[in-house]
Amino acid sequence: MEARPDLETLRATWEKERAAARAVARQQPRKAEGQREDTSPHLDRQRTLTAEQRRELERRYRSGMVAFSNRDFQGAIQDWRSVWLDAPEFEGVGDHLIKAYLFEGVELYGRGQYEEALDRCMRVLEIDPTNEKARRYLARIQEEKSELDQIGGDR
Repeated sequence: MEARPDLETLRATWEKERAAARAVARQQPRKAEGQREDTSPHLDRQRTLTAEQRRELERRYRSGMVAFSNRDFQGAIQDWRSVWLDAPEFEGVGDHLIKAYLFEGVELYGRGQYEEALDRCMRVLEIDPTNEKARRYLARIQEEKSELDQIGGDR
C-alpha cells in the first residue's frame, strides 16, 4: 500500500490535538469516577459558515459516507473527523464518527491488535465520554489483553 502524505499530515495533526487534550484533561479535576470533561478543540467554536465552507463540509461529509459504505473506516474517519473539528453539529457527524471508530475498533480487536482497538475506544470517549458501548469494548479488550499478558501470550 503506498504512503499517502495527506493521511500522514492528518495523523500528525490528530496526534497533536490528542496530546493537547490529554494535557488539559490532566490539569482538570475529574467529573465523576472514570469520566472526564470533553476537551475536544471544537467546544468553543460556534461560528457561522460561509456558503463555500458549507459546501466543503458537505463534500467531506459525503466522502465519509461513501468510504463508510465501502467499509473504508479509516477514510470515513479522516473525512468525518475533519468535518467534526470544523462543525461538530453538522448533520450528526459526531454520531457517524463514533460509529466508524467502533467498527474499526472491532475489526482491530478481531485481528488481535489490542492497542489499536483500545485507541479507537478512547477516541470515541473523547467525543462522547458517556458512550457505554465504547466503555464496554474498552473493558473487554483490557481484560483480554491482561489475560494474554498473564499467560505470556502478549500479541
